[in-house]
Amino acid sequence: MKWKGWADVFSSWEPRSNLDCNELISEFQTSGQKRSWQFDVAEAHDPLAKKRRIADVVDQLLIIDPQITPLRLIDLYKELDATKVD
Repeated sequence: MKWKGWADVFSSWEPRSNLDCNELISEFQTSGQKRSWQFDVAEAHDPLAKKRRIADVVDQLLIIDPQITPLRLIDLYKELDATKVD
């Protein structure tokens, strides 16, 4: 779900049962629009595409916390990794 007026970083997954916009969902599914988590296989092996993708993620993080440091990013990653359910 992309929330209107909010940065992409605030987008979230919502169960279809929480949504009341079947027309918009159908329109999106038929538009062929690439979802943010999808990428081209060719891009996966392109170093410049990887750098652009990383730059986009960093830009989104800086919107949330303009003072974020590389060490804090590592800590956040470790926190996420520790919460994974196997």
